[in-house]
Amino acid sequence: MRGLILRFVVKGDKGAVQFVLLTDWVPQYATRSSLPLYVKEWKYKSSFDCYPIPIDLGYHSKVPMHDGQEPISKSCEFTSGACYYDGSSLNAAEAMYSLVNGGDKALWEFLEAYYEHVFYGGAFPDPKEYPAKLRD
Repeated sequence: MRGLILRFVVKGDKGAVQFVLLTDWVPQYATRSSLPLYVKEWKYKSSFDCYPIPIDLGYHSKVPMHDGQEPISKSCEFTSGACYYDGSSLNAAEAMYSLVNGGDKALWEFLEAYYEHVFYGGAFPDPKEYPAKLRD
């Protein structure tokens, strides 16, 4: 069983960009009386301490983005046809920084700028610095 995976997607005319976050959380049980409010027990899938980790920042394009790129699929939920995909786990750290320090609004701004970067040649988004206090 895989843990909970979160995927944030910005979709446009040329395709979509995504940020994927692996939580490694696995719900242990839930009772009907506790749903939809909460699941009482969560357990890490791993036997060691594991925390949410960014695993992908990438794009789904309707057309090849570089010479020799082959489609990974003939049918994609984001392109409504052939899908040319590429992504990076290293670049995902930048999106994670935006989410953790600026919240979901900052992440969406980052992903919209990343869409412009991928499909229109804009600059790779530089996450903003966010003044934040440590949370309890």
